[in-house]
Amino acid sequence: MDPTAGPAVGRDVECLWPTAMAESARGTYFSPAGYAGDARARAELLDVPFFVLDPTGAARPVNASAVALDATADRGTAR
Repeated sequence: MDPTAGPAVGRDVECLWPTAMAESARGTYFSPAGYAGDARARAELLDVPFFVLDPTGAARPVNASAVALDATADRGTAR
């Protein structure tokens, strides 16, 4: 996918998910252009975390799966 072309679509999610399953990994999607409605619906169904990249490159969670994953992230801060 060309990251400058526009929002990710459902087909993008449908391609990511089986690839991740074949590798026994969790697919996570990062997009600088956001997500179309069909992509969001497909991600919800398949439990795929979606993040949007801001202009600085920081990732921001945009669905429940991403919020949950982000909550487990180790940010290297002292506790």
